[in-house]
Amino acid sequence: WECKHCDKRYQYECQLRDHERSHTNERPFICDVCNKGFTSKNNRDSHAKRHNKVFKHFCTVCSKGFLQKNFLNIHMRKHTKERPVQCDICFKRFHSQGNLVKHKRLHTGEKPYKCDYCDEKFGSVTVMKNHRAWHFPEDRIECELCSKAFIRKESYKVHLLRHKKDKPFKCHICSKGFVVKFELSEHMASHSDKKPYACEDCTKSFKTLTKLRYHKKTLCNRPLW
Repeated sequence: WECKHCDKRYQYECQLRDHERSHTNERPFICDVCNKGFTSKNNRDSHAKRHNKVFKHFCTVCSKGFLQKNFLNIHMRKHTKERPVQCDICFKRFHSQGNLVKHKRLHTGEKPYKCDYCDEKFGSVTVMKNHRAWHFPEDRIECELCSKAFIRKESYKVHLLRHKKDKPFKCHICSKGFVVKFELSEHMASHSDKKPYACEDCTKSFKTLTKLRYHKKTLCNRPLW
């Protein structure tokens, strides 16, 4: 089996397919723990074993654990606001090479993550995994009260709480109630002028993580030319 992009030959077709992804940059094999994509199942499985190891390096600010010290060093830049990596197109700076790679897809329109079950491609692993789940209606969780469907069990549980009148998490400033603690935390930001959540693809900042995510999915997820 010969690669159509170069002169390499392989004994088996599956080996050729894995190799050709190095040319197309398709990474359909996704780690269930960290969402990182790989060109072959073997590479994905080898990577996944790392998640079973004990963390040796911990962030002194937020206590997050890492297997390697260089990963910890990259993570620390989020706290120190250090951004040593720069885009050569718009000159925006980032704290890691990985974030730069994601950002440059906005310039190029590149969508390296392809759904295994259709021809649709995506620029984000997370969006691709959410899309892929909708190919299996039997795996969706449907609410018996309003028929709304969910992919993740956690999202379904939070949704069920919304049908209940009980809102145990109360704002101590305005007494507004919420069904989950995260929503209370998001709400508390409305009482402050701080905007701690900054978009890495543009100059905008937001009061809550939810607003940042909405911004990145809708307003900022497009080529910048």
